[in-house]
Amino acid sequence: MPQYLDVRIINLDPLRVASVVCDGATPEMNALATMLHWARQHQLLEGRHLPRFFGFDVPDAPNSPTTHAYEFWMTVPPALQSDDVAQIKEFPGGLYAVTRVMGVENIFPTWQRLEKWVAGSNFHASERPCLEEHVRFIDLMSEDFEMDLYLPIEE
Repeated sequence: MPQYLDVRIINLDPLRVASVVCDGATPEMNALATMLHWARQHQLLEGRHLPRFFGFDVPDAPNSPTTHAYEFWMTVPPALQSDDVAQIKEFPGGLYAVTRVMGVENIFPTWQRLEKWVAGSNFHASERPCLEEHVRFIDLMSEDFEMDLYLPIEE
């Protein structure tokens, strides 16, 4: 019997983010490490309100013909500007079907289940990027990572 999938429909508000893109054999971990190092240098992890972290695979990354790339975002305050490590972007947000997953090994199978859920719902997949919100990951083993998967939808 298939396991129940808890799906929430949310309207993700627009986000102002710092972005880094890494490729190679482990682009997700490279991007995460680069972003956290950059954030610590800018003292962005020390406040009471921690930023939100998102990531996604970069299809057809120009500098990675044999590997894939991963783009990692962190929400940032209005005054922060792009530099040689992170590019500042404005993301418009939108409607998403969202489910939680624990453990890196469960990410791909949960994406597949979320896609099937949307296909059987009253919603349709949208062209906006799929996102992975990294909820609990700093200083954790990969099997303890917790994230929300965001599949873009429209009615």
